[in-house]
Amino acid sequence: MAATPTGPTGPTGQASATGPASASASVSATPRLTVTGFGPQRFGMTKAQAAQALGAPITGDGGTGDDLCLLGHSLAAPGLTLAVVRGTVRAAAGDGEVAPSQVVTQEGVRIGTPVADLLKLLPVTVTEHPYTSGPNTTEYDVAVGPGAAESFLVDDTSRRVTSFSYGDPAYVVGTEFLCL
Repeated sequence: MAATPTGPTGPTGQASATGPASASASVSATPRLTVTGFGPQRFGMTKAQAAQALGAPITGDGGTGDDLCLLGHSLAAPGLTLAVVRGTVRAAAGDGEVAPSQVVTQEGVRIGTPVADLLKLLPVTVTEHPYTSGPNTTEYDVAVGPGAAESFLVDDTSRRVTSFSYGDPAYVVGTEFLCL
């Protein structure tokens, strides 16, 4: 059986930065990053639709014209990066680059999850290989089906998850989004 995360939660029902989520109802109500999107936001939505679904504007780096490739962020989802390609949200990552990540995946994985727990939580076959864009990192990829993929990066020293991404396989490569 997969390890059930336990620990204190903050005032909004979010898990604390130092402890995993509890199984309480308040945490289960927290939006999750899934292969279809984050909370009410869905992959395939326009940037405007995603902002409306999240309840806050999406701002970020890159993008020209019709947001050729924008790595967007929303105050509604601290630590979530959205890949907006040609005006459409194609993928998302929990990475903590802009803000400490509050993002939790559909399996209950968050930044800092030990790799042993990650492998217990993933329900399907996982492909493990060295991450080519960074030293001392291993990538774990999950092909969920046509049009959906998950990828997790794990620091080889701490053996903990440092980032994860979900969405269209054409745009999920580790947690570095490709603009095609």
